Amino acid sequence: MRRGRVRRSWIAGTALVLAIVWGDDARGVAPPVAEQTVDPVFVRMWDTAQRERPSTIGSRTRVADADEPGERLLVRMQLFDRDGRTAVAGAVFLIYQTDRDGHYDRPGRGGWRLKGWARTDAEGRVEFETVRPGPYPGRTTAAHIHVGIEGVPGTRQLLPDVLFDGDPLLTTVERTRSDRAGPFANIRPVRREGGTAVVDITYRLPGEFVF
Repeated sequence: MRRGRVRRSWIAGTALVLAIVWGDDARGVAPPVAEQTVDPVFVRMWDTAQRERPSTIGSRTRVADADEPGERLLVRMQLFDRDGRTAVAGAVFLIYQTDRDGHYDRPGRGGWRLKGWARTDAEGRVEFETVRPGPYPGRTTAAHIHVGIEGVPGTRQLLPDVLFDGDPLLTTVERTRSDRAGPFANIRPVRREGGTAVVDITYRLPGEFVF
């Protein structure tokens, strides 16, 4: 999708969130919280995606059907409160991603085709069965999976993208930010379990910025 470019912006301090702006990737220093904005086009797309949200949401869901081309990928996530220790149960994750060729949808259509919802269990865990995403065609942005949460009272927030260790398109800025996050690093190693690639990532609730 040509417009679907996400500018990643990080809030300093203990909370990391994403400010969504249509345009090129931001590779520099994050603006002050008061200056962070969310593009209304993105919000409309988010709301449109919610119309497909299933009425029953479990802690494990399938994003990509069995016949979706690409390397099978299992993404396991765990969500903690701002203290980084207390598991958050009942929060709803929404992830969306490109296909293996780097497209959010088929040519001539809009929206996020590969997306899914999962609700955290008592330990704050969810799992998504999908395929490994490809980078945007003709661009230099590393392959990634977008992650948002709802269901925490009064909030809908974005979390750092899942990025993949070893991706040659990762920037020094992205690596530095991930390293500084410690146990909440978003550049994750990919390992094999049988015929499936597996990624584990841990999140904590961000600060006050919501969209």
